[in-house]
Amino acid sequence: MQTEAFLVYKNQFTTYLRDFIVSLQNTALQIRERLDELSPDRMALFFEKLVEHRQSIPRLEDVSSSVEEWRTEYLEYWGSLRQWFLGSNLQQSELDILQWQTNEMIRRMTRYVQRIGERQQHFRSRKNDYLHLAKWFVDTDTLEEAHKLSSVVFGTMTIKHLQLDEVSTDNLHTETWEENPVMIPLKPRTNRYREKTKPGSMVSNEEKKRLQREQYLAERKQEQVLIEKYIDEGVIKLSAVSKVEPFVRKVLLGWIGKSMASKNGKVKTDYGMVVKVSIDREKTVLLDAEDGTLKMPDALFTFEGEGESK
Repeated sequence: MQTEAFLVYKNQFTTYLRDFIVSLQNTALQIRERLDELSPDRMALFFEKLVEHRQSIPRLEDVSSSVEEWRTEYLEYWGSLRQWFLGSNLQQSELDILQWQTNEMIRRMTRYVQRIGERQQHFRSRKNDYLHLAKWFVDTDTLEEAHKLSSVVFGTMTIKHLQLDEVSTDNLHTETWEENPVMIPLKPRTNRYREKTKPGSMVSNEEKKRLQREQYLAERKQEQVLIEKYIDEGVIKLSAVSKVEPFVRKVLLGWIGKSMASKNGKVKTDYGMVVKVSIDREKTVLLDAEDGTLKMPDALFTFEGEGESK
């Protein structure tokens, strides 16, 4: 919506809602008082008169509705009317909900207008104001007079603290106007702006990659040697192991976790070997390490050489 058209619409709409609320509040209280005075016993005679009047109207078609159905229909109409204005212990009246929604709509329209005003103020250019203010400082004759003008215009609560990357002295008591001016380039406030870059030469990292690969393979070889120390005739049985390093315990637990996700319980290790893991849940062992003892079911690791796990 256009801003000017929205403001005109807002004034008309809020005036309409305000008049509606005032009229509703004036009449709703009177209607509530009348509904409280009219008890179901007092309305029963009125309903009987309505039923008699309905029976007295001649109809050519066959009337299938009975007197009790008419009486129940009028009672339901009356109950709906009381519920709309008075509500009940379990449900809020529709009148209160309507008043709340109307007040909320007025507040919402007011917030929209406030946001539009803030948006217009945000995009408003202050260039002419700053030029006029700068002319005041240019017309001052002395630096002392400029200081007085600055104290009146900006005050002490709105001082902007600027931090410069290049300073000519380390003295903390040096005034700002005693420093040499520094040129600060300003970047455009747009998402499409990109700083200019110069193409550079490509640096080869083959030697660095080779050294990292050799270091990685050496570490894996050392870990494999450490694991093979616990292999006895192609198997590792936890109940037969007295104490292991924390790294070995981590590797064995990793193999157990991967085997539980495998259909045949086989796992291909990082060292190119295939291990079949069998867990004996009926037997519990204590796996000792330097950083503590782990209580877990006994497990048997059977090495089947190189291959693919399925």
